[in-house]
Amino acid sequence: MLPVLPLFRPASLALVLTLAIPLAPASASPALDQMPVLDQVIEQARQAQAAARQRQAEREAEFEQQWRAIEARYRPLKDAVDARQHAVDALEARRQALAEEVARARQALTDRLGPYAGLFEVARQQAAEFERQLRDSLINIEQPGRTEGLTRIAEDEGLLEPEQLNGLLVTLLEALKAQGEISTFIAPVIQAAGGQAALEVTRIGPFVTLHDGHYLDYRFEDNALQQLGRQPGRRYRQAARGVEEAKPGQAVTGAIDPSRGAVLGLLVQTPDLIERLRQGGLVGYLILGLAAVGALLALLRIVQLRLTLARVRRQLQAPESLKPNNPLGRVLLALQDIQPGRDLELMEHRLDQAILEETPRLNRGLPLLKLLAAIAPLMGLLGTVVGMILTFQAISLYGAGDPKLMAGGISQALVTTVLGLITAIPLLLLHSVANGSRARIEDILEQQAVALVARRLEGGTTSGS
Repeated sequence: MLPVLPLFRPASLALVLTLAIPLAPASASPALDQMPVLDQVIEQARQAQAAARQRQAEREAEFEQQWRAIEARYRPLKDAVDARQHAVDALEARRQALAEEVARARQALTDRLGPYAGLFEVARQQAAEFERQLRDSLINIEQPGRTEGLTRIAEDEGLLEPEQLNGLLVTLLEALKAQGEISTFIAPVIQAAGGQAALEVTRIGPFVTLHDGHYLDYRFEDNALQQLGRQPGRRYRQAARGVEEAKPGQAVTGAIDPSRGAVLGLLVQTPDLIERLRQGGLVGYLILGLAAVGALLALLRIVQLRLTLARVRRQLQAPESLKPNNPLGRVLLALQDIQPGRDLELMEHRLDQAILEETPRLNRGLPLLKLLAAIAPLMGLLGTVVGMILTFQAISLYGAGDPKLMAGGISQALVTTVLGLITAIPLLLLHSVANGSRARIEDILEQQAVALVARRLEGGTTSGS
């Protein structure tokens, strides 16, 4: 179609020509001078239209040629696909026929075997059950691939060969033997710091594996051993080393994990003494400081009172040689200048004064020690209250669904209670020991004072008579 210019539509052009024709001879306006230019434009439009029609014809011819080429390649492929589909249908029909034939043959075999058919089914079930039991056993580290024969027996739907049945029996006997033996062998072990190394390990039945006094974790998904980042307590490690160093036939005490790692995992997570003390928090540290001060004070006073009691006893054995290094000597020295039988009242005052001077020295530190023993359980009770507050806060924030969120507060409550009691009980015992020494010294002083007064009275009576 001829393109139409916006300013020269056919109606507008006819109008322009109609108006221009009568005026052409009589006027020489510029519009009549532009008529050749308009003819050129029309001619160019016609040429462009012809060129467009030529290109469209060429493209249609090209598309027609490409379509014929594609159709030429598609036809053989479609014939091949149809042929393959016919072959597949034939094979499927053949498979169904063979399956029916196998089913008939199996039924005939079952009928012919009679009661023996159940024997093979039982063997398959036992092989499958035994394979599941051995799959997660750490004995697979030493005896890899022992479950492959069991898997084949469990999946075999045909008649079991005598060799397969004998293999099942041998596997059962070997597993029974491995359950109760302790063996040492080389196995790859994943190090705690990463990497893997071939190490000599000791296996105690299917329960636990050891290396150099350390327990190893069995990763059944990788069938590999791994060093634990944290080991159980010292006594368990000593038992492990004793098992490793034991000679054949020697009876030793060892630790086993019948849960295949569950108990060992819980044992490893058990906090040690330092971690227990940290669970007490600030109140726990204050109780520990109180315990240290009380124990130091108690030991110091016990030693001082025992030394004082020893000096007093030596003074008793040597009354003629009075020494000022003990309470009895100082009391007796205070009465040395008083003549027997005279100034009895003065002597009693001197005696009371001397004993009163010695009493504070003997009681020094003991009230404070008793006070510390009484404060310790109260601080433990304070820690209990603080821990329960933390527990209730955790419950209000996160709910009671996760016990681990409440474990911190409960641990602090219990640990501080234990620390308070552990501090109070020894301090009370030490206070009792120190107070006993003090009481014995005071008894000696009072006895000797009464005896001295009696001797002075007897001396005065004798001299007066």
